[in-house]
Amino acid sequence: MRGKAIPGEETPTIIDTGRFIVTDQRAVFVGSKQSREFDWDNLLSYEIQPLKRNNSIIYLPVSNRQKVSGVAADTAAMESLFQRVAFGVAVATGRKDSFIETLKRELAEAEEELKTLGSGPA
Repeated sequence: MRGKAIPGEETPTIIDTGRFIVTDQRAVFVGSKQSREFDWDNLLSYEIQPLKRNNSIIYLPVSNRQKVSGVAADTAAMESLFQRVAFGVAVATGRKDSFIETLKRELAEAEEELKTLGSGPA
């Protein structure tokens, strides 16, 4: 047979379930089949993408691994997970105070918006 393989779009494959622990030095996924370490010193980026229905995945490409791994969860839990990763990275890179100030500013803005919504017409 003759032919040419044309690679299709890569899709994430969930290979294990387990716990995801985030610290100021790294994140570690510990599953029943595999474990993955994401050392912040080797982290290239982090981003969330939708993944089927009400789920999302956070990709954590690291320089010491050829394939990109990530962690999937329901979309509601993913926001908290993403914020924990962002905080861990901020602490590791010396940007903790800036990160906390951003959170305080966002909280103040949300509280102000809540006041505005509460004072609207009844």
